Amino acid sequence: MPPTPNGPLRRNDGDDPRISLLRDGAPSEILSRLVETDALGLEARASNARDQGAWLLDVRRLHLRAAARVAFEARRRPIEEPLDTWLDRCVESAVRELLSEQYEEELALTSVVESDDVEFYRRIAHAMEIEVELARLVCARANALPVDQRRIFDALILQRRSVEELTRLGWGPPAKLLELLEQAVIVITHSIERRPERRRET
Repeated sequence: MPPTPNGPLRRNDGDDPRISLLRDGAPSEILSRLVETDALGLEARASNARDQGAWLLDVRRLHLRAAARVAFEARRRPIEEPLDTWLDRCVESAVRELLSEQYEEELALTSVVESDDVEFYRRIAHAMEIEVELARLVCARANALPVDQRRIFDALILQRRSVEELTRLGWGPPAKLLELLEQAVIVITHSIERRPERRRET
């Protein structure tokens, strides 16, 4: 098996031309190629993961984090795992990382304006007509909800879609949708009410 600048190739990836993006150069070079070309469809994969989970995360940041994970894990991809399956798994790992970071930021009581996601939180605050400092708490708490509650909260509150539209799309009867929304709002409101008045200086 011939060597490469970063060690020996560990697999025979057949004729998939996308593999060439992951073969040559340092992780930083691979990352640059992935972001510039998006030939592996990571932007769409990140958007789909966000939509499927109704995660309150910045899809732009999710895309970049997923690309970084792919670049830095490229040489360790399991031999037997299909490329698309592995890519989806990298995106799922990126989701978990960002969720963890969001939670840790909120737990540490750092100011939202110091977050890498501040622009995303500003958009959330605008959509909900709340203070920007509350937006991360809302996102963190919503992301801990059951997925059915989170999907309804995202659709009705953040996307401003109507119950009638969701019912037409087969999401369920209006009474059920409103019940799920009420459950989500109760939990999130309770978290806001319990939020500390003062945040630590960093």
